[in-house]
Amino acid sequence: MSNIVFHFPFGAISKSIKALILISTALLTVSISAAQLLPAPSPLANSSDARFNDVHEDWTSPALADTHLVPIQPLLGLIDDKPRYTVELLQVQWRRGDPIDLYVMKPKGVKKPPVILYLYGYPSTTDIFRNDAYEDLVTKNGFAAVGFVSALTGHRYHDRPLKQWFLSELQESLATSAHDVQMVLNYLASRDDLDMDRIGMFATGSGASIAILTSAVDPRIKVLEALDPWSDWPTWLATSPFVPEDERAQYVTPDFLKRVAPLDPLEWLPKVQAKKFRLDDELYGRDTPNPAKERLRAAVPDGARVVVYNTPNEFKAAFADGKNLEWIQHQLQSRSLPAATTSWVLRYPITASDGRRVENIMQVGLVRDLPKEKDAWREVDKLGLSVRINGDPCFGRIRFSSLAEHYLKADFGADAVRPKSVNTIPIVEHYVRDYLIKRFGENIAEDIKPIEIQKWLKSLNETNGLAWPTIAKIRGLMLRIYKIRLRHEHVAKNPVLHVETRSKSTYRAIIITPAQTLTILKSLVSPLHYTLVLTCAATALRSSETLALRWADVLWSEGKIRVSKRWAKGEDGETKTNAPDGYVPLHPVLAGHLLAWQRQTPHAKATDFMFPSMRAGGRKPLCSSVFVADHLRPAAKKAGVHIEDGPRFGLHNSRHSLSNWLVNMAKVEPKTVQGLLRHSKIQTTLDLHTQEDSDETRAAQGEFLTAVGMNVTVQ
Repeated sequence: MSNIVFHFPFGAISKSIKALILISTALLTVSISAAQLLPAPSPLANSSDARFNDVHEDWTSPALADTHLVPIQPLLGLIDDKPRYTVELLQVQWRRGDPIDLYVMKPKGVKKPPVILYLYGYPSTTDIFRNDAYEDLVTKNGFAAVGFVSALTGHRYHDRPLKQWFLSELQESLATSAHDVQMVLNYLASRDDLDMDRIGMFATGSGASIAILTSAVDPRIKVLEALDPWSDWPTWLATSPFVPEDERAQYVTPDFLKRVAPLDPLEWLPKVQAKKFRLDDELYGRDTPNPAKERLRAAVPDGARVVVYNTPNEFKAAFADGKNLEWIQHQLQSRSLPAATTSWVLRYPITASDGRRVENIMQVGLVRDLPKEKDAWREVDKLGLSVRINGDPCFGRIRFSSLAEHYLKADFGADAVRPKSVNTIPIVEHYVRDYLIKRFGENIAEDIKPIEIQKWLKSLNETNGLAWPTIAKIRGLMLRIYKIRLRHEHVAKNPVLHVETRSKSTYRAIIITPAQTLTILKSLVSPLHYTLVLTCAATALRSSETLALRWADVLWSEGKIRVSKRWAKGEDGETKTNAPDGYVPLHPVLAGHLLAWQRQTPHAKATDFMFPSMRAGGRKPLCSSVFVADHLRPAAKKAGVHIEDGPRFGLHNSRHSLSNWLVNMAKVEPKTVQGLLRHSKIQTTLDLHTQEDSDETRAAQGEFLTAVGMNVTVQ
């Protein structure tokens, strides 16, 4: 067995290890210093250059299958030799009149480093690749970086009339750039000095769109991170503020949309072949309209990660000093790990029985599970080894990050007494890692003062713009983290006990009246959409529970619908509530409409989804967010429901609306409403205590349906 050793000097065991300090530079905006690699001006296209006579390119597909490009010998412009890395400026070319400046940045001392391709969105130029601080950042941790720009961008914009640019020639820009990424990969493979089994790609804006297209047709990109890709061309071209208003009309014509339709990232996203894919979404960004963002998030393949940034401050914190690179680097490292027997060991001095000082060794974990040294140090904290080495208990020696990591592993994971749902897990991890550990991770847990926590929580509202209910959740998590370690006597006090927050939400759900509900239903031409909205409105099921329904869940003879699961993250999961009654009533009026839909749907077997995605052939339910954006929201606005841009609105509003109508208008007993909404606690409904009656809930549902105007049973 081989070991990787790191040492604790005697007398300094509890001291934290000095962190690597990254330069303060954003990956998207950098300034250029003097004496850097400068590309030569691009030559004009030479029609007599016979080398490219056989080139033909298919602009209808990102794939190279029907495209023939002719790569010529790359020209090496300059090699910039830095103390820790080298930068090569090459000129590659495979079509007439379009030489590409390619920057290859390699760390020294790494035989065949993994590679990350960088493609920034239009109108970014190659300036970023000529910045010393940027080059140092992207080659840290033993990674090579390769950068270039997309078609009709920077030095690649030439030999064109001024009226032609990236957007006016969008089909060409997307297709040729996707082909370029694959041709660059072909060139890199020919060098034999890079690890082509570990290729990642980071891209932004239009570059992210191109990256998605490429990854869908080329499996060599193993890890992909896409920041705010442009997509959904009909919506994007019609409403994006990036499009000049005096040109917009020409981009929304049927002919233009037809040409770019085969290159829509929204259609290619589910086909992405990267083993790990992450979509970064700046909700405050305006280049891509919100409806297009929602459809893109809904289309991510199973297993992909979606990271949302609500404010510029959140984004800045996540991307400062290259922090965003940690994810893609970690994913690439995990794809090619050291031998299974290689492990981290901790060496530290102890006093033997005869009084001599001797070295002791303690196993920490396998490199397979802890690929970086910082992961091993985190495991040391997690295991409480510093406490055990210095005597147990030894209060005040554990960093807060150790407490938090222990919580995520022991009290929060799959082995937890109270396991969390698949929807809750990423949210809690986000709060713990991106807020608590980021702020207090390096602090000694017992040195953190209540007033320090109090001021920080207040700043989350005043500076970061977080809502108080969210801040209350973060405080609750911190309280729980300390509580768990108190139980194990690893800390002696819980400073969060003395910290106060506000928990009252300013959120007010948009309420739909029965009359508006009927208007919405009449405007939905699809029987699938009609029945879905009616079912949500009449049963008050959560949208995830409604989408998970199969026909076998409808108990016709018993007059009820079984609710045993919900659809989350592309699969069935446990329902949100712990209430023992897993049923909602089925009034004869609603039953008639469900029967009518069952006769029409091509997916009517007992195991089929009641509300299937026709696009997916019924293999999964329809996408709620896409349905809301394309159909429900417009129908609600048309029905007179006041919905401003931004506020939440969807199928869940039917749940709020039914509860509001039953309590305030129909004067139904609160306990009955609780049973219909399946709240596990009466406080969630009205904080009253009465007995629920199943006949009464069915009658209450019937009152609502009558108010909507559906008092006749469908035969």
